[in-house]
Formats: sequence, C-alpha cells, structure tokens
Amino acid sequence: VYAVSSSEEKKDKDLIPLSDKEFENVGKYSKFDINTRTFSVMIDDYVSDLDKVKQDKILISKQQLAVWLENNPIFSTIHNSSGEYYTVTQEKQTQLTQMITLASLAAQTSQSFTPTWNSTSNICEEWTINELTVLTFQITQYVLPRVKKQQSYEVQIRECQTIEEVESIEIDYATI
Repeated sequence: VYAVSSSEEKKDKDLIPLSDKEFENVGKYSKFDINTRTFSVMIDDYVSDLDKVKQDKILISKQQLAVWLENNPIFSTIHNSSGEYYTVTQEKQTQLTQMITLASLAAQTSQSFTPTWNSTSNICEEWTINELTVLTFQITQYVLPRVKKQQSYEVQIRECQTIEEVESIEIDYATI
C-alpha cells in the first residue's frame, strides 16, 4: 500500500510505502480510485490527526508533571531540624518567589516586614530570607530535572512520524 498527498496530483515519485502500523489506519484515511484502480492513504488528513494527537500528548505530559509535583512535596530541614514537607507546585513556587521579593524590598527600603512560609501540614510561620532562599534552591534542584524531562518528552513527541509512535511514549516523572 502506498500513500499519496491528497492535495497533489498522484505521480509515481509521490508514492510512499506504508508500514504495517500505518496500514492499520487505512480505513480511516483511505481512498480508492476506481479509474486507476489504486488505493491511497490521505496523508493530509492523517497528518492533521497526527498533529492533534501530538498536541494532546504534549498537553498531557505537562498536566502529568503538574499532578506529579502536587503529589510529591519536597522534604527539607532548612527551617526545622526535624524536617518537613513543602509543596512544589508552580503556584507555590511563584508565591515563594514573591515572598522573597517582598522581604528583600522591605529590607532595602527599611520597611517592617516579616516573611512567612508553611510546610504542607502547618500554617505559616516566620522564616528568614536566607531560609526562604535556600528552600527555593532546594525546590529548583528537585523540580528542574522533571521540567527538563517534560521538555524532552515534548521534543520526542514532536519528532514522531505516526500516531502509534506518539501513543507509545510513556510519561514518567518519578524516575530521573
């Protein structure tokens, strides 16, 4: 079975052999020309669906990263020597950065401001700018490898040539 673009005249040089996996989609993306008695796959329709599947898989990889971060807080002893867990979602990372910025601005302008932060199981309590900064670095070291992994998945997905290749990619953020 050969594929030919539906937007071009069919020429022998435009015929592309199909793999067994691609052949499985023949029913959905196929056309039989009664005059030439040839069977072709509509590449343009397949590519459109392939692009949609890629976009969906990339979105899923980002959503799965967000869920993984939400369900896997970091353990740190920076504020409490016994250690506590801290949420590492994008929202909490943004709030932490804002807290450090506010505390730094207050110090620069001689304003009275007491920075606070909380573990996953406690209410906010006083923290130093140094403690907040160290926690930020710890969170970044914990999260960044997973963000890079998501970016790697995205590149891998974009390079896929078939829907089956995209669907075969397993997303896993637990192992780095």
